[in-house]
Amino acid sequence: MLRYQNTGLVEHVDFTFTSTLDGHTHEEFSSVRLSGDENSEGFIAYEDLTEEIVLQWVMDALGEAGIENLENFNRMILVDIADEAANPTTTGLPW
Repeated sequence: MLRYQNTGLVEHVDFTFTSTLDGHTHEEFSSVRLSGDENSEGFIAYEDLTEEIVLQWVMDALGEAGIENLENFNRMILVDIADEAANPTTTGLPW
């Protein structure tokens, strides 16, 4: 997380979105920029943050469509990985 030292306001969160399919795992790294200020209603001091709170911020920032896009992207990658594992390829010439 990126935060302002003088206020504790978190401005930016980097995260890893992990998906698993048929024993294969893919991690997609992304980030969200947060809005608000230390005078906003519901401001939580940096030292009072928990993983659950920050995760909810990330999900709220992504929205349902953003989460669905990450899920679909990871699923597409994992289908390709599974297909490559089931149908390995190689390069070369027969002579």
